[in-house]
Amino acid sequence: MHLSYRIVFSLLMVGALCISAHAGDFSNYHRFGLIGGSNSYTEIKVGYYNPADIDGGLIFGLASGTQVDEAVSFGIEVDFWRKVFEEKIEVGADTSDIGETTRFKVLYEHTAYYIPILATLKYDVQMAPESPVTPFVGISGGYAFAHLGYKYNDTYEEEVIEEPPDEGFYGGWNWRVFAGVGYTLGSMSKLNIGAMYNGVTVSKSEEGGFERELDLKGFGFYASISLVGM
Repeated sequence: MHLSYRIVFSLLMVGALCISAHAGDFSNYHRFGLIGGSNSYTEIKVGYYNPADIDGGLIFGLASGTQVDEAVSFGIEVDFWRKVFEEKIEVGADTSDIGETTRFKVLYEHTAYYIPILATLKYDVQMAPESPVTPFVGISGGYAFAHLGYKYNDTYEEEVIEEPPDEGFYGGWNWRVFAGVGYTLGSMSKLNIGAMYNGVTVSKSEEGGFERELDLKGFGFYASISLVGM
């Protein structure tokens, strides 16, 4: 079995077994999160991600899941990453009393999207009961979608003979490891600061039995808020 399949399958099985084993203990926890139930959570994330084949940019995420016990949680996360590049040429400069301005013509915009959907297993390292700080580590697995697109200037488009070969939709299995520290803000909220490494290469099929790959492996960091009772 492929490594990515094993990660996803293992995460789902561990989460299901943990939830089943601790079903009788949920009454001790708050009710919150998008999934619902007596022991769920919602996490909103923003950070920076730098994949191998594309320059880095902001990444946003939303997660929801179940707190199995005081240390282990299991959930689903969806992230969104977008990067826009411009191809432009200088067409002139003008000087006035306030200084010099430069005029450019944008030939086209190149846009990249990356959207992973991941099952996540997280472990909180237990500290002293009165400590507001909680280190954590975790692993995620799932599937990622990506898209590369081009938007041409009307006058430049007439000169373009062929579509860029890398344009289109891509897909592939995605795994992730992450670690960080959480700080309790109140009885129903926590601030998290973390770092992650994504292992993902997406691909698309082409005519003639060929396959084109896009390497999106890379490091990132983020801040998130975990909410209770939302």
